Amino acid sequence: MPTKELTGCQRVAVIVRALRQHQCWRSGRVRRQAAAGKPTAIIHNMENTERILFVCLGNVIRSPLAENLFRHYTRVRGLDGKYVADSAGTSSYHVGDPPDRRMRDTAASHGIEYSGRSRQLGPSDLDTFDLVVAMDETNAHSIQSLARSPDQKAKIRMLREFDPEAKGELDVPDPYYGGREGFEHTYQIIDRSVQQLLDALEQGQV
Repeated sequence: MPTKELTGCQRVAVIVRALRQHQCWRSGRVRRQAAAGKPTAIIHNMENTERILFVCLGNVIRSPLAENLFRHYTRVRGLDGKYVADSAGTSSYHVGDPPDRRMRDTAASHGIEYSGRSRQLGPSDLDTFDLVVAMDETNAHSIQSLARSPDQKAKIRMLREFDPEAKGELDVPDPYYGGREGFEHTYQIIDRSVQQLLDALEQGQV
């Protein structure tokens, strides 16, 4: 029987229940695997799980792609279970919407398929996640406005900090109003940046 896609609130509720069940509420260590918008099992060794949240404006183009590419590369490298990836948007424009079809088509042309539902970033995300990765500087400022401590601010990074071809440009372009070439360009930026982010995490550089 197919599993219904979860709303953002339902996804959060799944994790809250898991945290309570595993008595990890204070440490916040939990594996939230929401591949294709569906929750999966909580792993046994949650204390060693690194939680990564990717954030863009609407959570329909850039951050869902980053989330699912990150999951893809953790699986390819045999690291599935070591990291948890999720995504959110700083705005409420697209809450409950599926990822943009144009980027999904672009990703599918590279063998990456995914689904899910958009959700809005909330203050609790800065408690739950170990690293919060912004797609552009505007997103980063919005995230920083929710931070309540220096420790939370220290969790915020820019994805293109890890892009070997960034040349000082930190924004991942939003192709929402562009054509196919714009989506492919953004895909390539996120793809190489996510791989380098994973390298940095594995090498203890983040």
